[in-house]
Amino acid sequence: MDDLIRFAGAMVVILMPGLGTATEMPVEVDANLVTALDTSASVGRYEEWAEREGLASALAHPGFLAAVRAGHHRRIGFAVFMWSSHGHTKILVPWTTIATPEDAAQISGNLRSRHLIEEAQLLDRDIPTDHYEAPTGHHQTDIALAIRSASTLLGSAPTSSRRSVINIVGNGPSNSGTEPAQARDAALEAGQVINGLVVGSGLTGDVEYYRTHVIGGLGSFVMQISSTQEVADAFLAKFRLDIAGLSEGTSFDQRFLTANRMSDQPDP
Repeated sequence: MDDLIRFAGAMVVILMPGLGTATEMPVEVDANLVTALDTSASVGRYEEWAEREGLASALAHPGFLAAVRAGHHRRIGFAVFMWSSHGHTKILVPWTTIATPEDAAQISGNLRSRHLIEEAQLLDRDIPTDHYEAPTGHHQTDIALAIRSASTLLGSAPTSSRRSVINIVGNGPSNSGTEPAQARDAALEAGQVINGLVVGSGLTGDVEYYRTHVIGGLGSFVMQISSTQEVADAFLAKFRLDIAGLSEGTSFDQRFLTANRMSDQPDP
């Protein structure tokens, strides 16, 4: 009789596989980070290099992995996509867990092998969007698209975290699509933080635009790049703050900050 009961129990497990996985929880990380790289027509060769090489160099820097390992879980979720306007996006780095130097080096090498300007001509809709606007001119930039796409990508993250961060990298204000603040507010309601990194010329006005229309959430900030030497440093400082939160930024990180500081408030 005991053998019959054990056999019946085994058959229940086989016939109902969901019972074995119902209690499984997603892997926890210290932060889920999505970086959105601007590849609109206004982005030139220098800006393209600044975005791609700066990001790759920051990921390869020992300080980046030190920031990852300083967290409670000692790992983060990481994804990168490129965007322009009219609903066009392309995922460069799908969701990846970074916990080791090998993880970071693989992503860094992948980014260095890409040429974003050429690939931008073949942009599709890797990330679902509910908004499409027919092209009406050249050099169009839809920051609301970048925010919505990043927010959607965060919602599909396979890892769980109490800190979800969107990094919008661009070289100018939005001139296509809906008002970025609308997309920003929706992301904030989802508990996400939006930070910004401005590259290229016209920095003063662009930084102020990002501060007013793009970034948001507790501890949010915008950084600017004024020379090629600062590219990797700015990305590295940015990721340190993304992972740890603004209140734990070092003096090295602080020299890049230009946004309102909210370090006296708890992180989301």
